[in-house]
Amino acid sequence: MPFRRLAALWLAGGGLCVAAGVLGGQIELARLFLNAVPASLNAGLLSLVAAVALWSDPRMPSRRLAWCAALLISVPALVLVEHLGGVDLGIDIPALHRAMQPTSPHPGRLAPNTCLGFLFAGLALWLQHRPGLRWRSLLVSCSVYGTLAVGLSALTGYVLDLEAMYRLLSFNSMSAAVMAMLVVLGTTLWSNLLVGDAIDDKAADPVDERPEDRITRTAVGVLGIVAVVSGVAGFALMQRAYKMTVADGLETAARGHAGAFAHSLKQEMEIAESVSRQLALQRSLAQLGVKPTDAQAFDDLRELASSVLGQDFSALRVENGRGESLLEAGSARLRSAVVALPLGDGHSTLLWDDGLVLHSELPVERNGDRVGGLMLERRLGVLTGLLYDLQHRDDSTDALLCARIDEDAVCLPSRFYEAGRHIAMYQPDGQPFLPISKALLGMTGTESVKDLRGVPVQAGYAPLRGVNLGLVVKTDSGELFGYIRSRLRVLTGLLAALVLVGAWLLRSHVLPLAQRLARSERRLQMVSDNLPALVFHVDAELRYQFANARYLSMTGLDPKAMLGERMQDVLGAEAFGGIAEHIAAALRGERVRFERHGQLFGREHHHLVEYVPERRPDGRVVGIYGMVLDIAERHRALAQLAESEARLRTITDNVPALITYVDTDLRFQFCNPVFEAWTGIPVATAMGRRMQDVLPPKVMALRQRQIERALRGETVQFETVAVLGHGPRHFQVNYLPHRDEQGRVIGVYSLTNDVSAQKELERKLQTLARVDALTGLANRRQFEERFSEAMSRCRRSGRPMALMFMDIDKFKGINDTLGHAGGDEVLKTFGQRLLASVRKTDTVARLAGDEFVVILEGLNTVDEPHFLARKILAAIAAEQQVLGHSLSVTTSIGISFYEGDDSTEGALMALADKALYDAKAAGRGTYRCAPRSALVAGRV
Repeated sequence: MPFRRLAALWLAGGGLCVAAGVLGGQIELARLFLNAVPASLNAGLLSLVAAVALWSDPRMPSRRLAWCAALLISVPALVLVEHLGGVDLGIDIPALHRAMQPTSPHPGRLAPNTCLGFLFAGLALWLQHRPGLRWRSLLVSCSVYGTLAVGLSALTGYVLDLEAMYRLLSFNSMSAAVMAMLVVLGTTLWSNLLVGDAIDDKAADPVDERPEDRITRTAVGVLGIVAVVSGVAGFALMQRAYKMTVADGLETAARGHAGAFAHSLKQEMEIAESVSRQLALQRSLAQLGVKPTDAQAFDDLRELASSVLGQDFSALRVENGRGESLLEAGSARLRSAVVALPLGDGHSTLLWDDGLVLHSELPVERNGDRVGGLMLERRLGVLTGLLYDLQHRDDSTDALLCARIDEDAVCLPSRFYEAGRHIAMYQPDGQPFLPISKALLGMTGTESVKDLRGVPVQAGYAPLRGVNLGLVVKTDSGELFGYIRSRLRVLTGLLAALVLVGAWLLRSHVLPLAQRLARSERRLQMVSDNLPALVFHVDAELRYQFANARYLSMTGLDPKAMLGERMQDVLGAEAFGGIAEHIAAALRGERVRFERHGQLFGREHHHLVEYVPERRPDGRVVGIYGMVLDIAERHRALAQLAESEARLRTITDNVPALITYVDTDLRFQFCNPVFEAWTGIPVATAMGRRMQDVLPPKVMALRQRQIERALRGETVQFETVAVLGHGPRHFQVNYLPHRDEQGRVIGVYSLTNDVSAQKELERKLQTLARVDALTGLANRRQFEERFSEAMSRCRRSGRPMALMFMDIDKFKGINDTLGHAGGDEVLKTFGQRLLASVRKTDTVARLAGDEFVVILEGLNTVDEPHFLARKILAAIAAEQQVLGHSLSVTTSIGISFYEGDDSTEGALMALADKALYDAKAAGRGTYRCAPRSALVAGRV
């Protein structure tokens, strides 16, 4: 069946389905394609008319074809009048379409581009049979290509979702079914009216036309289709790659900003919690719980409030254990906030009050008992600025920061939602509603959706883990893909220009077939003349019928003079004798390939020769095609390869690593000199022998499993220790399987590096991790290790030990006066004097800030810490120079004792800490000892 009739059947089937769907109210039939816009009744009828026109040959004039052309022209023209004139001619039948197209202002009306597509098709059919019309062929071609252009552009926009991404044209106003109809109709008209033989109006004989006209017309059509298909394919690839890049970028941005926001919020929450854990606050509330009228405790609370408000907190309220307010400062914003988002820890809430505010309500506990409560509010200026910058990165960017409350996502005010929003978490079918829902459910990703404004956006989303929040970063698709939109315009213009230029070139260069044949022969001659090889053809009598120009440069022979001459006469008896047997094999029908070396025409040569027999359809050999390649360059390349192998051997012999290669029988096939230097086994002794016969049994036992894994195809890496020279050395061993072309393992390369220096560096880095960077003293990590060990030794030996806890009196004033640089100098001097005041066996550590501890082990009497405390007080009080200023500092010391009882590290630290505060209460610059346990007191 001809292609046009297959197309007619498809158009008739599609038209009937659309008409039946509209008349029967079956929207799926009217769509034809899943989730597409339903087609109108007029579109289905026009498809049926086009099917009738194509069923009979459209190149043959007939009354039926004329009526079909008239309908395809008149109906779309009337609809265009409705569009342009704003009138209703009653041809849309809106009552049938209103249920299927509820949002359309004109249900059932054909889209303007649909009208143009069918109008072009009708014009092509009508113009085809108007022989007296000027420029008829050009107008027919333009009409056919117009039909194709409308259908293909609409289908391309529908498939690539151009409207959703770029809002270039209203592609989706045309139904996908109509798009397919126009593409099929335009392709059929092109194949029949432009590519097929034209038929005269009055006779069935082909119209006289120049071959170049038909060839040009066909070539232009093919060129246009190829250009469109190539352009669509290229743009689709570019669009996909760009969308993936944009999506990945938004997802990465969302994930990164979510992590940064979560980290910052957690830090702010930890700052608030650190205030509630201050010992002074706990002690004051505990004292007020015992004695509500304690004036000193109230003074301490007021001093604490002043200190806290000085740390950028905007509001503070302190409650006693019964929930009664003891002290308030600042103005709390919780009740007046536009939006309040709980952060999931039960204590913290994120507010929006012209910026982000962290509201924290924290219990205050002492020794495990609740002694009061603390409310703090802190404006998060940095986070507010970061959120603002994220929301205003460009003209259409916005960011939502939300928390889940019940079944809603409650969001802070943003760029496009100034009052904040409550967004449903789930759709009616139970799926997450928008990207923010997915973020609050712990998902990370990117998605193209329409936001609450109905605008297509690309959104990246991620959860703020640990703070019960989700973040969405979104940008309008039209802005986001502006670059690719400009590239699409350039691509469209370029393709159009290429088609026009190609059409002009084809038209202007078409010549008679004879000239084309001559030109083809000249091109063939040119190609063969420029090949880097001798190309020739001889007949069955071995007379040259063709020889390319390379003969002149490679052999000195004139190719024109060779034509008609026999090979024996041209090459000479000696040279021909060397190839006679190969020539005979080619004449017998064999394809021959061989190399030839020696003297030819007075010069040394290296040639690769190939003879291909020329056969007639009956199989008889009537000649030989030959090609002779100069492979002297290849010989030079082989020599260079040998030289390269020598260089490689030099490298392997001199690298500071042990390199070996064994086959599947574990026999050494290669060892570099490092093998002998490290193992003491001569390379010559190892070569050809199995590993188990060369290496010591202990070494082989350690490596047997790894070498077996490598033989199974695994790349194996492991570390080992061996004693070489002056001591143990660390080695990193790599086994690399060697595979043949079929992928089978045929051997194993091994590379062994000495990593002893690296291991030593790692050990030093581990040591640095346990030392305070400012003072050079032990840090908290090392202190905790040594404290635990000291208590264990004390329990074993029975000799008492003591813990001294101290800080610098009024250190905050030093920082405020001299700055942090001055504070650092004081801390370093304090550490040096402290270290000089104790025994070498004692441990001195800096815990944090100006807090220092000393572990005193192996005490003979409990009086020794008293002597040492007075010594430290005197050493610290000595005047020091700090940034050009003379300064005297003092310290307060708290001491606790331990002699093997059931006390824990935490208990001893708490006793020392309490003794420290007793020393400060006594006026600072002194020390106090914690009461000893009954067990310790009874032994000393």
